[in-house]
This record gives sequence, structure tokens and C-alpha cells, in this order.
Amino acid sequence: GLFWTPAITTQVALLLIGVATIGLAHGAMDHRVGEILMRRRFGRLWPVPFTISYLTLGALALAGWVVTPAAALIVFLLYSAFHFGSDRSKANGILQTVARGATPLLLPISFQPEKVSILFSTITSTNFSVDEYVLASGIMASIAVLVTITSAIQRSEPVEGYETVLLVVLNLTSPPLVAFTVYFVLLHSVRHIIELAAWLEPKSLSKGFGRIARESLPLTILLLASGVLGIAFLRVGNIEPTIVQAVFVGLSCLTVPHMAVTY
Repeated sequence: GLFWTPAITTQVALLLIGVATIGLAHGAMDHRVGEILMRRRFGRLWPVPFTISYLTLGALALAGWVVTPAAALIVFLLYSAFHFGSDRSKANGILQTVARGATPLLLPISFQPEKVSILFSTITSTNFSVDEYVLASGIMASIAVLVTITSAIQRSEPVEGYETVLLVVLNLTSPPLVAFTVYFVLLHSVRHIIELAAWLEPKSLSKGFGRIARESLPLTILLLASGVLGIAFLRVGNIEPTIVQAVFVGLSCLTVPHMAVTY
């Protein structure tokens, strides 16, 4: 009963809904964070350097996808692992950071390499196979899970250990697209929103959530409109692969400047 393989249309719908709401919202506050960080140095002109820097980093990432999509995917996975691993304030040590961030990326390759190969081929529009990396991925995933759970026990953070076990079960029983959606939306993005709300309004978490809901809305709408244009531009056949490609390429381009702001 744990094993669930919904139709690709359902998987893509879950991905699109999750990313369009919580996923984008957790990065659509970057301009507010940027204002707090840059206003003291640039005054009222802070939007100019912030916007130029943000868009330049995103454009460089997009250029990588246009020129060498397969290499861009590999680079995206690497810096996503770093970003996913460093999103806990109590994390300590490079080994724990790498292990924590690599776990959600290594597990699907280890458990469902055929489906991951199809997914990566869809994203890059190439014949991208991970079959030869299954053994190495399985070994690294086992080490990453062990390190993450051990670190969680040592630091008395049981929730992190539970999340890791959940990721193992999720990637074993669900398609990679579903597992990624659950991790990115319900674990990574929600955790980031909670931390951001506490940072913006230290005295009232509910006020922090209210600020995020209000202030992230304009950029979220802009990003959704851009995504629709991207899907319309990319579409050459079935809509599902086009949406998957647009979502992952878009996320990768946004993650580069988002990482800089978060750091």
C-alpha cells in the first residue's frame, strides 16, 4: 500500500501546484532580504545593484542550460546539494552539510535509476542515463543517510533524523518526481519560510508569515507569468515534459541568486 505510482499528469500537476505556491514563495522574498542587507550601503538606490546582480546570476545559469544542458544539470545538482545541506542553522561541519544536501538527490538515483534517467533526459533534451552511476550513488547515499542520522542524534535534533528516514521511504516507494516535489515543497521550502518569518518578525511568527504572504505575492505572480511564457515557448509536443523542463530549468536559474541572498 506504500507504493504509489500516479500517472505522469498527476505527478506534473503536483509539482506545478507545489512549486507555484510554496516553492516560489520561499524565494520571492529575496528582494526584501536584499533590501535589509543592501540599504545601509546603497541607500534608496539599493534596488539597482540588487536587481542587476540577481538577474545577472540567473541569466548566467540560463546561458549554461542553453549551451550545455547536460553539464548545467550536473552543476545544478551540485549546488542544490550545497543549498539543501546548508539550510539548517544548527548544522555543523562540511561533512554533515554535504551528506544532508546530497541525500535527496542520491536516493532516487539509487532506487529508481530508470525513471531518473527519463526525468533527466526530459529536462536536458538529451539521452541522459544514470545507469553506470547506480552503484556509486547507492554507496554514497548509504553513507550520507548514516552521517545525517548520526549527526541528528549527536545534536539532539530528532526531526532531522525522521526527515531522513522519510526521504528513504519516499524515494523507495514513489516516483522521483513525486519524491522531489514532497522534499522541495514540504520540507525545504516550508522550513525556509519558517526561518525567514522568524527572522523578519522575531517577536511574532504569525506576523512574519503574514509579511511573507503579502510581500512575496508580486514576484510570485511575475515568476508564474514568466513560467507560462517559458512553457509556451518550449512546447513542442506533450505538455507534461515541457512543464517539467520549464520548472527545473527555471528553479535552477533562480536557485543561483537565491543561494547568494540566503548565504
